[in-house]
Amino acid sequence: MSAQEVAVLGLLLVVSCAIVFSGRGVVAKITSLYAWELPAHPYLNLAHAGLLYVVMPLVVLSSLVVFLLPGIFLMLALGKTARWPELLVWAFGTSLIT
Repeated sequence: MSAQEVAVLGLLLVVSCAIVFSGRGVVAKITSLYAWELPAHPYLNLAHAGLLYVVMPLVVLSSLVVFLLPGIFLMLALGKTARWPELLVWAFGTSLIT
């Protein structure tokens, strides 16, 4: 993997951390919208579409990236893998253990 690709991964980590930290209260906002009652059609809510279908998935995916990237960096530093699928498996295991 080239130094440019590692720099892109580092930038991805910084951006993902910013998204995760700025979206810390998203789950609380969503749960406060529906105290105990669900609307008639709970699967498509256009009133809060941006929060439910854009912001929340973005925060969840960013937190997954924040979870995986330290393991990816460690596996790249050790030179264990040559292919992306193998790298993701090793990175997941490394991130889970450390």
